Amino acid sequence: LAAAVVACSSATSFHDRYGKSDALGVCPVTCPPNRNHGDSHTGFTENTGFNTTDGKQCCDICAVTGQVIDGNSAYDWDYVILDSIFVPRFCQALQEGHDVTLTHPSGSRCPLKEQQETRLQIHGLWPNWFNKYAACCLQPNPLDTAMVKDWSFFQALGRRWSDAAMAAECSTCFNLNHEWQKHGSCFTDSAKAYFMVGMALQHAMVHATDAVSAALDQRRGASMTVVELMAIWNATAQIQSQRPPAINLICDPQGPGMKVGGEVLHFFSELQVCWGRAPGVKKGIPLYSPDQLVPIDCPPAKQRHFTAPCPALFAVDGDSAGQSAVVNEPTAARLASRWTQVV
Repeated sequence: LAAAVVACSSATSFHDRYGKSDALGVCPVTCPPNRNHGDSHTGFTENTGFNTTDGKQCCDICAVTGQVIDGNSAYDWDYVILDSIFVPRFCQALQEGHDVTLTHPSGSRCPLKEQQETRLQIHGLWPNWFNKYAACCLQPNPLDTAMVKDWSFFQALGRRWSDAAMAAECSTCFNLNHEWQKHGSCFTDSAKAYFMVGMALQHAMVHATDAVSAALDQRRGASMTVVELMAIWNATAQIQSQRPPAINLICDPQGPGMKVGGEVLHFFSELQVCWGRAPGVKKGIPLYSPDQLVPIDCPPAKQRHFTAPCPALFAVDGDSAGQSAVVNEPTAARLASRWTQVV
């Protein structure tokens, strides 16, 4: 992160701003007046973080030309995706020179503690349409850092929807503000409701999500199959008396990948669970409660620059990532049995 601070026009000491220090020492001040929407090749951007006017409030990312996309009206989405990002892949991608979240300045890095943690955490709750797209709906104001800090669930937000490249007190103006302004404003008119609903949806599937995280932890530095991970998801959901919705497993098509048996595999990056409106909930209105949504089968994911549907065999970031390996894959049934016993 030091490189990011040097690259920015200024950086405000966290101690000077709030009277105490954070794990990284500073919150980067990006958001210059002449900023653009970011580098489409690397995903790094200056349209993020704290503004350069006072260094205390979040950057208005929707003020940049091209950020407002009104191919659809606000609140008329067809389904929403709850995307959970695999922290080791996110952190390694930053070191490789790309940001799959599109929310950090060039040179950003995760602290060592975050790099070592194997977990899925919320990335965002994204309204989606079958045709066209929308972003920065109704051009919402950026998050107010003092208001967010006063939310009763602020500490839980820092654990479950945090930014692994930023200290908790800094992350409001990076990932959280990006998700609210770009996506949340198309879902609801309340930032607080947006984050509360996202965490509630994640909690509804927490046992299956934790089982997937545990399975990925056992395969760090090796390979895994889509069939295996899907079996673990399905078996855990069924134990919880849930009909397992079809999910999307997303890999990172950028970076060097990992060689396994002469083949270069992409790394697992994200897990996506999809939700639709509950019966009786109409289009065109802002939503405020998880009770207004029901899980649905995800439409198949599409290939994009920073994300792609995982192929049948993919890699999991770990100590031996990037090295050639020959992996003996355990059966899906054995893995499912092992990890469903812990929930």
